[in-house]
Amino acid sequence: DLPHKASPTKEIMKVLSALTELNACDVFIISGRKSADLENWFRTLNVTLIAEHGCSIHKPSDREWHIINPNIDLSWKDKVIKIFSQYVSTTPGTFVEEKMSSVVWHFRKADPEFGKWKSQQLSGNLLEILANENVVVNQGRLIVEVSSNQISKGTAVRHFMEKKDYDRVICVGDDKTDEAMFKIDDPRIISIKIGPEDTFAKYRLSSPTLLRDFLAQLIKRKKRHHDG
Repeated sequence: DLPHKASPTKEIMKVLSALTELNACDVFIISGRKSADLENWFRTLNVTLIAEHGCSIHKPSDREWHIINPNIDLSWKDKVIKIFSQYVSTTPGTFVEEKMSSVVWHFRKADPEFGKWKSQQLSGNLLEILANENVVVNQGRLIVEVSSNQISKGTAVRHFMEKKDYDRVICVGDDKTDEAMFKIDDPRIISIKIGPEDTFAKYRLSSPTLLRDFLAQLIKRKKRHHDG
C-alpha cells in the first residue's frame, strides 16, 4: 500500500553486489523512485544511481546528487497537483506523491475496478489539458504519473553510453517507462522486457525470478571465464 515500503530483498542485494564485483562491469540502477529512497537502499553498493527516470544522478564516488539536465521546465507541476488533488477527493484510497521532476497519483489502495476506471478518466483529462506542456502522461501499475518529457530512462542510457565506450549494454525493465531504453537503436544494447506486455525489447523473460536466475548464471560464467 505504501510505495516506500517496497524495498529490495536480500536476494536482490546479493545479485547486485555480485554484479559489481565482476571485472569491467558497471552497474546502473535507473528508477522512478526518489533519490532519497535509492540512496537509502543502495548506498553500500558500488553502483551508479539514477533517480526519477533520469532526473538526477549519484555515482559511487560522489558525495551529492547532481541534476542531469538543470534546465528542465517544471512550471506545469502546480497545475497537475491541483488536478490530482481533485481526483483524490472523489476517489477514496488514492493519494498524491510529488517528486522533483514528476507528480504521481496512486490508486493502489482504492477499489480496484473504480480506481482503474478513474485512472483512465484522469489520463484522458490530463492528455487534453496538458497537450501544450513539456510533459509525458504515463498510466503505469496502479499509478498515473506526469513527468517532464525532457528526461527519460533512454536519455540517461544514452548519456552514459556517450561517456564510455561499452562493448555491450544490458538494459532490463518491466515498466512502460523502460521502453525509452528499449527503443534506442544501438547494436551494443541487449534489451530484456520482464512480463507479457507489448515491448520494443529484443528479448523477454516472464518474471523477475527468471531475471535473477539469468543474472546468477551470467555472473557464474563471467567468474569462470576470468578464473580460467
